[in-house]
Amino acid sequence: VATLITLDDTILMHLPNEEAFIGRHNTRSLPYRAYAASKGENKRAGLVSGPSIENGMETLFAFTPSEKLPFVAVIGQQQSNILAGWRDRTFSLCVAGGIVLMLLIAFGSHLWRSTRSLADASNFYHGLFNGVSDAVLVLNADGRIVGNNARALKLFDASSETALLGKEPAALIIE
Repeated sequence: VATLITLDDTILMHLPNEEAFIGRHNTRSLPYRAYAASKGENKRAGLVSGPSIENGMETLFAFTPSEKLPFVAVIGQQQSNILAGWRDRTFSLCVAGGIVLMLLIAFGSHLWRSTRSLADASNFYHGLFNGVSDAVLVLNADGRIVGNNARALKLFDASSETALLGKEPAALIIE
């Protein structure tokens, strides 16, 4: 809403619905009453909130008198429209945040299950590796021992679990 009001509250211009308001006197209009109440305080401009004369909707009005001409400029915006963009953006952000949260929960759940499955597999193979009745040596690409089971320690009479690590299997054979 944009309106020009004379100092005696005659509407000079009103957008939208110009023809319905031009020439009308409405001393009950909220912006005019706020302006009239502020005249004694020499206020230059002000804000007031209340129902619009056009549709009765809660509206935020800003008014300012002209310094050289005998009228007051008033603009108004329905309060529901002021927050509409913010509401839409906030709703969109909440939806996006909810989707991200659901994806994080799904990913975390999948990661937990995968970790649990990997731990179970590791325990299975560790038990198999140590439970076999034969000596087992694990070699790296250079042919050096990087792992062994308890039976290999016993076979090669090793003093500790790390005694065979780093050696070549040929060095363990007693002639």
